[in-house]
Amino acid sequence: LMSGGNVLGLQEEAVPELRRVFSWAKRSPRGLVLFIDEAEAFLSCRGTQSSHHVQAAVSFFLAQTGSSSKKLMVILATNRLNDLDEAVLSRLPFQIEFGRPDSTMLALQVKDRALRLPKDAAKRLLSLLEKEASTDGLYALGFAGRDVQNLFEEFARRWSLEEVSNGSRRADEEWLRRWMRHRKATVNGRSM
Repeated sequence: LMSGGNVLGLQEEAVPELRRVFSWAKRSPRGLVLFIDEAEAFLSCRGTQSSHHVQAAVSFFLAQTGSSSKKLMVILATNRLNDLDEAVLSRLPFQIEFGRPDSTMLALQVKDRALRLPKDAAKRLLSLLEKEASTDGLYALGFAGRDVQNLFEEFARRWSLEEVSNGSRRADEEWLRRWMRHRKATVNGRSM
């Protein structure tokens, strides 16, 4: 597992590190599954890259993936498929799209995340959500799973802050409305 952003940070060490990974795949008796998250970070169109280190890393990746292999399976994850280099796309025989969860899946995620909060916190957040935004409402706003996760993480932080501030920084309806307005703007700014 690696992140495309990790390759960017390697600079001049990107190609040697990629060489090690591909060599490992060749040496491994059972082969290797290489999962690259945020693949567009380093496998985007070569003409748009400013760093010659990234250009070299993309070229090396392409040279190593030019033919099929029983020792290596590469899985790329991206939210921006169109940003990937055409030569990279030509090496992907299968593309699987994982769409946004429907309102039922969002409701299940809300229930799952609520179980991870302290009981009183979960009760309050679920009550606030019932008043302010149902899971159908979250779905209608374009929320994805990561938005639900972010909501619960932010609420947990706010809940903790409320406890240490003796209630002066409340996790209440006003906080949720502000958070929803901010998140709605973020979701609307993101390509769907």
